[in-house]
Amino acid sequence: MLFDASYDAISGMAFLRCRKGSRFWHACFYVPTASGKWKLVTHSTKIEVAPAGAISEKDAQRLLNSGMEREKVEALKEAGMSATDARKLAQKVADAWESAAKKGWTVFHIRKVIGELAVEVTGEEVSAPTVRAWFGDFIAGLGRKGKSVATVRNYRNAANRFYTFLEDRVDWSMERITPRMMNDFMLELAGMFAVKTVKKEFGMVCAVFNAAVKLGVIERNPGMGVELPRDKKTDSGRTARRGFTLEELRRVLERCDEEWRSMVLCSLYLGGQRLGDVAMLRWDAVDWEKGVVKLVTQKTGREMVVPMVPALAGVLRERQTVCGEDAVFVHPSRAGMYERSGSGRLSAEFSGMLFDAGLIDRDPRLAGKRYRKLTPARDGKRRVKNELSFHSLRYTVATMLHDAGVVPAMVQEIVGHSSAAVHAGYIKFGAEATEKALEKLPEL
Repeated sequence: MLFDASYDAISGMAFLRCRKGSRFWHACFYVPTASGKWKLVTHSTKIEVAPAGAISEKDAQRLLNSGMEREKVEALKEAGMSATDARKLAQKVADAWESAAKKGWTVFHIRKVIGELAVEVTGEEVSAPTVRAWFGDFIAGLGRKGKSVATVRNYRNAANRFYTFLEDRVDWSMERITPRMMNDFMLELAGMFAVKTVKKEFGMVCAVFNAAVKLGVIERNPGMGVELPRDKKTDSGRTARRGFTLEELRRVLERCDEEWRSMVLCSLYLGGQRLGDVAMLRWDAVDWEKGVVKLVTQKTGREMVVPMVPALAGVLRERQTVCGEDAVFVHPSRAGMYERSGSGRLSAEFSGMLFDAGLIDRDPRLAGKRYRKLTPARDGKRRVKNELSFHSLRYTVATMLHDAGVVPAMVQEIVGHSSAAVHAGYIKFGAEATEKALEKLPEL
């Protein structure tokens, strides 16, 4: 309904109506429209006109005499609300809605006002969603937004770690999570993981809170302002990654089963592709007619077309014979493991073979105290990286191609590094290559 009259002429404040056939009070107020007219807005307050009242003292005594416990009787005496109180609450709700409509308040401000009114009249709190509910809904929606399986898994892992930290507080309202709690969570992560992992996991938790802020569910992100740890550029205790030598690769391949052997060789001949990309390699990515393998890297989303060199074609032909024509994945057993658990279990399995080959000092297949006894963990709980892992195959490919004289830009393209700076960290020139380079300097 639109009116030409001024606001004051129509109504000076929000008012209540009791509609026929409804047991609730309805809030009514006027709001201006773009045309300059006033529109009557009506909302149900969901507050009953004639609520169930509390029992009288006489009824309470009668229940006590009949044998009912006093605690239950007292609860019945306190339950309900009088018709007068109900109308007062409904009027305050109507006033708050009118004010919110006029001032353009956010959902947070509206809930805050309504919550204060509810506590004042009924003693019950109107709050934001719980941490568990909001995080669960956010993560469930990631897949619908087109996020990859790996991204959804990473968010879920970060959320589960946050749940573990919060304990019972995971069922608190989102508004009750404080910056101090977030700082304590960050410090707990810093005690277990490297700086890069801390930033990644804490950033994901903050992203979920940011989504709540953008939608007006909460007023501010409690993680804003928390100071994250800094990378230590000169860390003498840090284990440097390196590539495999040819002899080390032979020792590893001797201890691989048929599928792991194929994964190692595919990683090498595809230019040092990462563990997850090799595990999830599909047969429909192999184009026999054009002689290429097409893949999209999970980490960067980079589309790559890798020529199928004879050595790679031989490995894939062998796998095709083992897998059969109906197989979806080139390495079905490890693909299933990756889909269930991510790269952690696969990485531990491969590192176990490195331990059997005598290439690392700690057996990751051991758990708890038996694992920690092999080498004390650095910084208390933080895990220690081995210098060799499946990722070392990327270092191996980059170094071998450079030593063979391949142009640096071509090596960067083959391995799939996003920048020359990143690529430089993977190059470990051999002594022979270094000597040949130095020999090119002129004699003075």
